[in-house]
Amino acid sequence: MIRGDSVMSRAQPKSSPTHQHARSIAAAIAKGRPPALTPDLDLYLESSPREIFVAFEGLARHMPPGGKDETLALGYLFLLQQLLEHLCSDRGYADAARLITDFQADVAARVEAGHIDGHMLAYVGGALHQSKIPASPELAKASARTMTRLHNKSQWHRRARRQLQRQPLCEMCLSEGRIVAARIADHIEPHGFNIRVWATMGTTGRCLVLIFLILVLGSNEHIARKIIVPAEAGPPLGAQ
Repeated sequence: MIRGDSVMSRAQPKSSPTHQHARSIAAAIAKGRPPALTPDLDLYLESSPREIFVAFEGLARHMPPGGKDETLALGYLFLLQQLLEHLCSDRGYADAARLITDFQADVAARVEAGHIDGHMLAYVGGALHQSKIPASPELAKASARTMTRLHNKSQWHRRARRQLQRQPLCEMCLSEGRIVAARIADHIEPHGFNIRVWATMGTTGRCLVLIFLILVLGSNEHIARKIIVPAEAGPPLGAQ
């Protein structure tokens, strides 16, 4: 368990300016206005790098379904992203790399402990991506295990069965003029461990050879088109 002694818990002061800024941003969002980048907010971003932990705590506490104030949660999310972007800017914190490493390590630990669900992980991943910060190996592994748990759920199994019933042939092989049975339902584009993308993106049927090339060899579909073995792909359409 990591509650009570996590990096985030140690980093959070008793009184934090993050809460005031989050409430101000939430008020603007509620009125349909974009958050104002004031001199006070800019000073906060420049002088408070460790507030990334407090911003994440606020996001996790208030975002539904666990929380009850989505607008306030978005205020914290805005601050989290801005703080992360500032860490990577030319004016960033001198020990930015270590701070980002500590942040991702604690998020990964919370995922493994079951304190953060896939939806919250998607928000963190989005903030990191927007800030052009690559996911750490620990966070990537935790994300992958979260996706594995999702794929083992009955909801995904039903979705996959419906996809293969609608499309019994491998779509890529069919576009190349070959008839091959689709064995696995797969997302059309990489979801990057983003839960919202995973849940809403369309799926397609793929043959086992294509899945092997994409997943095991790390090839994308365009590369797989060039190296897929014709003998394994089946006869061309119209062949006797």
